[in-house]
Formats: sequence, structure tokens, C-alpha cells
Amino acid sequence: MMKSLLSLVATLFFVANADASPVDQFVCKMHITDATNRNEILSTTSKFSGIRREILKDEQGNPIPQHIKRYQTIENPIVVDFKHKKENYTVAYNLEYEFITRTDSSGKIEARTSTCSSFSVSQCEGTGCSAYQIACMGSHTTDPFDPIYGWAQTGVFNGEPMFNPKELGSISGESRDARGKTILNIEVNCRFMNTVF
Repeated sequence: MMKSLLSLVATLFFVANADASPVDQFVCKMHITDATNRNEILSTTSKFSGIRREILKDEQGNPIPQHIKRYQTIENPIVVDFKHKKENYTVAYNLEYEFITRTDSSGKIEARTSTCSSFSVSQCEGTGCSAYQIACMGSHTTDPFDPIYGWAQTGVFNGEPMFNPKELGSISGESRDARGKTILNIEVNCRFMNTVF
């Protein structure tokens, strides 16, 4: 490990439960290694919480029907700054997830969820900087309840959708220099802890 060259600042974004919305709790581990010799540059574990925000209008600006509820959460739980060799790096991991529920005439609630992760890397040496990003593609279906192309099914607790741990996995990527050579390998693994209702 190149501890003498490493300056680490980990920033966690915690969101307060201001409106009594359910709060989802996670723990993530970021592991970064040198692509040439595979030596570990840093490894950090962070806990963070995401609060759900109800969406009242659809993409066209129309009110969402009363029998449907939609929630969105976009988190930036881990931001790491460090120096490796001659360059300064910033790695930011993002977690995005949404829920949608609908209630039928009998009061039965069906819930679906869409989850995706992404991260970005910026590297600077002197006055020159470059950036790399793995985008969060997510689901762009027009009908989240479509039995084939819709979002993943999830459970319901006390009328609220539950986070589906199966939708949360690892994400990996790399950072390259100006010649296209891989410099760093980056992997982030997140685990769902629980939801505070």
C-alpha cells in the first residue's frame, strides 16, 4: 500500500427523516487497486441512509392517480479524494432507486422497484484533468407494472414498499490515463441493512 502518497477524505451524506418517510439504510465498501501491480491503494467502508421522496406528478407534469404512489431516492453516499503517484483523484459512488405502488379495488397493494448504481472518477495532474463515468442506466419502461418489461417486484410492509436486496449488487470499473492505459481498478459493493418505517 502506498500510504505515504495517500490522502483520504470520505464524505457521507445522511438524510434526516424530516417527514416521517421510510429511511433505507445501507453499508458500502469501496476497494481501489493499482492496475499495474495490483497493490491496494485504499479500502473504505461507509454507512449511509436514503430517505424516500414521493413524486406527485409524472414526467409530463400530470398528477399521479390517487391509487398509485411513486417514490424516488438519489443518493451520493461515498465521495473519496486521494493522491496516487502524481495525480489527484476523486471517486464518487451514487445509488439511485425508485418505488411505485398501486392499490386495486379490494385494497391489495402491488409494489415494483427500479435500482441502479453508478460512479465517476476524475483525475488531475497539474492543470489538466480528465473524467470517467459509469452511467446509471436504470429502467426506461413506460409501464413499471408490465409483467415482462416492468420493474422488479418487491414486498409491501404496512402499506409501504420494501427495498429488494436482490436488486443491489457490486459495480466495478477503471480509470485510464490519456493514452488509454488502465491505472486504477475500482470496485464498490453495497449491502442493504434495513428500513426504518
